[in-house]
Amino acid sequence: MDEDEKTKLTVEIPKSLWRRSRIRAAEMDTDLRSTVILALEKLLAEPAPSTGMSFRQFSEEEAGRVAARSRARKSKKGGRA
Repeated sequence: MDEDEKTKLTVEIPKSLWRRSRIRAAEMDTDLRSTVILALEKLLAEPAPSTGMSFRQFSEEEAGRVAARSRARKSKKGGRA
């Protein structure tokens, strides 16, 4: 993880996922914060189903455009963005 900037994040997750995450963190001898960061890094390194490109291949501007298109598609289908 780049140590240049950090953003604080608050998110609600299912209690069962929180418990499993805490257990995995203990198994890895690390804290929950590091486990969540690792999981997000792995997710973003995989190709996105809609584009076939990993997040790392996008500039911030390109990633923003892709996210906006995704939200627009979801709203047209009646889903939540």
